[in-house]
Amino acid sequence: MNTPAEILQIWIGNGVKKANLPVFKMILLGMAASVYIGFGAHVFLLATAAAKDMAGKIFAIWFPIMMFVFAGFEHSVANMTYIPLGMFLGAEVSVGQLLIGNLLPVTIGNLIGGAVIVPVWYYFSFKQWDTHQTVDTPCSRME
Repeated sequence: MNTPAEILQIWIGNGVKKANLPVFKMILLGMAASVYIGFGAHVFLLATAAAKDMAGKIFAIWFPIMMFVFAGFEHSVANMTYIPLGMFLGAEVSVGQLLIGNLLPVTIGNLIGGAVIVPVWYYFSFKQWDTHQTVDTPCSRME
C-alpha cells in the first residue's frame, strides 16, 4: 500500500513523464487512443445492447476503459487532467510544455485517429465493391 507521499510522487512523475514524451510518440499514441475510442464505442454499443441487466452493461464498459488507461494512450482531454494535477502538486512542467509540448501533438494525433483512420476504415469495411451488380427489386423491374 502506498503512503500519501508516495502517491503524490507518482502523480508528479506521471505529469513530468507525459509532458516530456517525444513528439512523434505523442502523435502515434494520440492516434491509437482515438482509434481505440472510435472502434470501442461501436463494440460498447453492441455489448451493452446484448447485456440483459445492469451488471452486464457495467461489465461491458469496465474492461475497455481499464484497458485504455493501462495501455498508456495519449488523449488530449485526459492529459488536461493528468499534467495540470502534476503541476499543482509540484511537477516541473511549464504551461508552454503543457500546451505546445503535449496538448498540441496529442490533439493532432487524436484528430488523425478519430477523423481520418476510423472513418476510412469504416468506409472500406462497408463499401460495396461490386457497383455493377444489379439487385432485383420491384423498382428495377419497372425500367
